[in-house]
Amino acid sequence: MTPGITLVVVGAILAFAVRADPSGIDLQTVGWILLVTGVCLIVYEVLSNRQGQEDKPGQDPTGTSAPGSRGRTVDDTNPGKDRR
Repeated sequence: MTPGITLVVVGAILAFAVRADPSGIDLQTVGWILLVTGVCLIVYEVLSNRQGQEDKPGQDPTGTSAPGSRGRTVDDTNPGKDRR
């Protein structure tokens, strides 16, 4: 999430605090572009992390094995056999 926050901060500084007017570039526009890009990046990261943390069958939210499984996984290619 750090790159998104960095873009938001740099964009806000350029959009609101810098009053220089170099020829050929509008710093306020560049600032707004960076700010909006940073917000989009933060939203994307939050949503992608949220999808990766959805509960999966047989696992609790911490990602450990289901109670009583004692670390065993079932071999789907050979029904009836367990792997340790």
